[in-house]
Amino acid sequence: MKRLQVIFVSKCEAINEAIMRYIWQYREWPRVVWKADELLRLLGEARLEQGKLLSRVAGLGFKLKDEAQADILTEEALKTAAIEGEKLDPGQVRSSVARRLGLPAAGLPPSNRSIDGLVEVLLDATQNYSKPLTENRVKRWHAALFPAGQSGLRKSGPENGGERETRCRLSPGRLAVKRFIMKRPRAKNWIRK
Repeated sequence: MKRLQVIFVSKCEAINEAIMRYIWQYREWPRVVWKADELLRLLGEARLEQGKLLSRVAGLGFKLKDEAQADILTEEALKTAAIEGEKLDPGQVRSSVARRLGLPAAGLPPSNRSIDGLVEVLLDATQNYSKPLTENRVKRWHAALFPAGQSGLRKSGPENGGERETRCRLSPGRLAVKRFIMKRPRAKNWIRK
């Protein structure tokens, strides 16, 4: 059984490598080449849909627009944490989002520092999307997410230059349950000085 598990895990890793390649894993990175006509068509369609959505949101009125933004940010924070295997309290996330957007937070449970840090990073990323992704900005995000400079018992952060591996794992009692862990490029490859 152990040999079968090893074979399956190695096959799973090979499939994962063949299917899931991040843009920074290509030899050409960061000199990316694309088909302009195909990309422009897709961007045009996306921009049209974005315009439709923005006109609908504008029609909601100021209060409902803020509520919609709070709902979207709350959902984004919950899903972002879920990617890392964390299950956050939706009430605490909503409380943090409401306070940062100047909305009423009465009756909501107080949030903790880790939730506030995640919400700060999401707000900065969404509200300041046109600003360059600099080393200083990434370090501020890291400080907001990991105030003690650690994630669990391990030191964390882009300054360590480490690379988290993508791996596939079997869970006992279930057939072929996969768990993929995020893999990121080394800090020197993606931070602008």
